[in-house]
This record gives sequence, structure tokens and C-alpha cells, in this order.
Amino acid sequence: MTMKTMTTGIALVASLALVGCNSSDSGSGGGGGSSSVSLKSPTFIITESNRDSVDSVAYSYAGNVDATDQLDDTTSRALSLGEDQISRALQPREIAARFNESETEACFDSGSVTYSASGSGINENTGEMQSSGSMKVSMDFNQCKSTYSFDDGLISISMSWSGYDGYNSFDTLSLNITFNDYTSKSYYGDGSLDTSESIHGYMDMSLANDETSASLGLSISSSEIDNKVINIETTSPIKQRGSDYPYTGTIVVTGGDNTTVTYTVVSNGVEVSLNGGQAELITWSDMSYYY
Repeated sequence: MTMKTMTTGIALVASLALVGCNSSDSGSGGGGGSSSVSLKSPTFIITESNRDSVDSVAYSYAGNVDATDQLDDTTSRALSLGEDQISRALQPREIAARFNESETEACFDSGSVTYSASGSGINENTGEMQSSGSMKVSMDFNQCKSTYSFDDGLISISMSWSGYDGYNSFDTLSLNITFNDYTSKSYYGDGSLDTSESIHGYMDMSLANDETSASLGLSISSSEIDNKVINIETTSPIKQRGSDYPYTGTIVVTGGDNTTVTYTVVSNGVEVSLNGGQAELITWSDMSYYY
């Protein structure tokens, strides 16, 4: 599957998040979202012994070796946070019906979530996307609790597109996802905590002329890193043409005490450097195997 043949559902979300970036509150795959987001102070000190955990967290958001999968998987990951409410809110008819409106719903056990949407390019009655359009959807969770999940904080998804053929192909697609102090927890059937994750920051992704570009700036806290904070930022966008591997891009993960891991795309994989030390090459095949 190439970027130009994504499923309509992912495409819809993508257009919601790739909103092309003439507006001040969304970016266009070049880091435009960074202007409105201030990251947190990192507290997790990165060492050789715990770098695997940092690699795993970074890869979850930015490390997919195929940019097509990166857009799909990153979007799916973002949407799996608050899965029940978000998946329903992002149905085409739901989006069109909510244009320029705001609605608050009670969550299953306690708390609430407020949806709002604006934009153009989706038929209100049929839910069909037009050849071009732009949209913005926000989901503001207020201590939203159900049997297996808890969500709190704001997720905003913006998107624009052009050249949509009515099936699953686009000429251009632009997506921005912004997290504002968003926390997600999952629980086992007995009520005990399974996982907890907090996210603050942005992701920008775009498609044009068969080239994808991705930039991000995220403060992440999760159980994998002792519920402390790391910052994940692109210092240059990750770019890829067609179904090839990425051909350029650099990601820097910053931890406490100015510790860092730098991931630099090279021709045959990614070079990884801990605290400015000798770079270690992880080939594309190695990355696919381990992750």
C-alpha cells in the first residue's frame, strides 16, 4: 500500500491532521506545529543500560522504516488513545454533522468528553469526501473513565487534502496531531493498571508528489521509562519517496541532565549515537526484525 492508496478511513484522519498549514495552529510536515507547543523539561536520564527503553518509545512514534506505515501507524496509535470516543467522533458523517458545533458526552463510568469540528469538504448527509477540503476536530477529555480505560486532556487533529479521487487516492495530504497534556491509561479486567502514558506536543505529516515528510516534537512519559519524561524532536524532517526507505531525517531524544540519543537516517539504515558518542548503525532489516 502506498501513501496514495491509503484506506479512506486513514485518509480521512490524515486529511484531518495534515491540514495544510496556511493557518497558525497547524503545521505542514516541516515542524510547523512547534510554534504553538512548548515541550516539558525531561527528567529520565538516558544511559547505555536503559537506552533500549528509549529506543522502544521513540520507535513507537517516529521509528517506522516505511513512511507509509509511519503515517498509518502513527495515526492509528494516536487514535487508539481514547479509542471508543475518538473512533466514533472521526466517522465522516459524525464530522460533517458536528461542523461548527460542540457537544459534550458522558463517559461510561465517569467524566466526560467534548467534541468539536469545523471545516469543509465532507457531504453532511452521505459522509463522502469531496475532491479537496480541510477539517479540524478536537476531543477534550475530562477525567473520562470506562471499564478498561481512562483519558484526560486534549487531542486536536487537523487536515487538508486535494486531488481526492473518491476512492483512496490523493494528490496532496497534510496532517497535524496536537496533544495538550493528554494522559491515557488502560486497565486489566480486575481493575488493576496495565499501562499509563502521557503525551504533550505535536506530529506533522504530509504527502506531495509521492513524497512523505514527518516532523514531531513530543514530551512523553510512560511506564517504559519509569513514568519520567523524555522529549522526542525532529531536527530535520523524516522524508521518504514512494515505497522506498526514508532518505533523510534526524530525531533527537533528550533526557534529564542533557542526556541524548540521536537517530540519523543514512542510506542503509539509522545511525544511533548516545550522548554524542560513536554512532551505531541499525540497518533497515535489523530495525524491522527488532521492532
